[in-house]
Amino acid sequence: MNKYIEKVERYKQKTLNNVLEKLRADYREARRDYDDSGYDRYFNKMSRIEKQIDEIEEYLRPKREITPAECEELNELRRMVKSAKNSAFYLTKEWPEGLVNTKLTNLWDMLNNCPYAGNKIEDTD
Repeated sequence: MNKYIEKVERYKQKTLNNVLEKLRADYREARRDYDDSGYDRYFNKMSRIEKQIDEIEEYLRPKREITPAECEELNELRRMVKSAKNSAFYLTKEWPEGLVNTKLTNLWDMLNNCPYAGNKIEDTD
């Protein structure tokens, strides 16, 4: 990685860690004041600070990239789910109206709600 990009990333990390410490101190102070007085303004301040802390921690958490092998595995899973979905669809349509089993209907509903039956995953590279 470029040395300037690394320098900027280190600076961001350092700055955000300092901000996190300040927010945590503010949260502890608001928590103490809320415990003492019970006023809603301190509770609202605590909620706002919690959201800010969560956002910063989410930003600082390292991002996980999908490898090409994982991408291919997910695509294969989608093909299998799509095939099972098609088979269940044709089974429900070929059987007479009164003979459709509730287990088959439940399987069809489950496959319809499956998140893997969508489009092909694109490589991140």
